[in-house]
Amino acid sequence: MSVVLVTGCSSGFGQAIALGFASRGDTVIATMRRPEQARAELTGFGPNLIVEPLDVADARSREAIIELVLARFGQLDVLVNNAGVSGTAPLEELPEDVHRSIFETNYFGPVALMQLALPVMRTQRAGRMITVSSVASVSTPALRGAYSASKHAIDAAAAVFDIEGRAFGIRAPTVLPGFFVTAIRDNALIKQVSAAYAAIEAGFAANSGHAAAAETDLTSVVNAVLAAALDPDPPQRIVVGRGFAEKIEPIVLAMNANHAWELQRSGIDV
Repeated sequence: MSVVLVTGCSSGFGQAIALGFASRGDTVIATMRRPEQARAELTGFGPNLIVEPLDVADARSREAIIELVLARFGQLDVLVNNAGVSGTAPLEELPEDVHRSIFETNYFGPVALMQLALPVMRTQRAGRMITVSSVASVSTPALRGAYSASKHAIDAAAAVFDIEGRAFGIRAPTVLPGFFVTAIRDNALIKQVSAAYAAIEAGFAANSGHAAAAETDLTSVVNAVLAAALDPDPPQRIVVGRGFAEKIEPIVLAMNANHAWELQRSGIDV
């Protein structure tokens, strides 16, 4: 069985993914900024699931969790970068501090965790670094520019980690969920749309239809993450969900084909 570190486990995808790995018998370290939010629920699952604090945007917190995992278990087989934040605002009106906070959680934090995990996995000659991203990584929705840009960025970084890690038995696939019911919208760092952008906000709401189509069952996302961890040769990007996600899939297939070309361009045998 594997030792699995999952971020953003207070609810939603992270919590479901942690339980999915634990149900297989894997040792799971489920992390979140405020463990009291879910400690009772998650630790009640069984002894192979432990809850620990982690703020992915804090360097010392990231270092401490990797140190804890290695001290307690001596290995790290799977890292699931799931923690993320969103915001709703036109880019013109987005405060710089909020913009930077979104990138700290959605891009810089996950990249830094992969930088910490990679030497461990390289020594093991095996490992998976999975990013739970969003279909927003390949789309550009109005009023969600910072979120989308951060997801574009982490998608590119994960793809490079995947190329560079192959020589050491390490893969870094990305799971792209469509519209699912989680707490990410409720916990958005900003919801600020001025009168100047009211028509765009109304148009986006009328044309996207995401609220009505949002899926409540997170099983497909959990299964996609498990597949990314267990498949001997997972695709770089895995789209999950119906409706809008299905429209994104042809774009992702083309991006995966480009990833294969990048591997060849880097001199890596695929």
